[in-house]
Amino acid sequence: MKQLVLLSLLFTIVLAKSVLPLKKYEQLFKRSVGNDAAQKAVMDKIVGGSAAMPGEIPWQASVKTLMLEDNLWTFSHFCGATIISEYWLLSAAHCF
Repeated sequence: MKQLVLLSLLFTIVLAKSVLPLKKYEQLFKRSVGNDAAQKAVMDKIVGGSAAMPGEIPWQASVKTLMLEDNLWTFSHFCGATIISEYWLLSAAHCF
């Protein structure tokens, strides 16, 4: 199972690297991370939450696993992570 999770994580990173050009990463790490989200959290309730628009929280990542369901391979979200550098994601210990 750990091998499948690691393989899925590697695949996700490679896919993200091919989809997002390096320039977008450079812009991401130059901006102030978290300030907009922190201000919004003070005013809004977390319970129930609200949908984030694509690109609204660019430092948030979804860690997914590859699963076989009904003879179809699909990715399934199992944990969140924060992009902390160009090559590293930070996730909770209970995710792994």
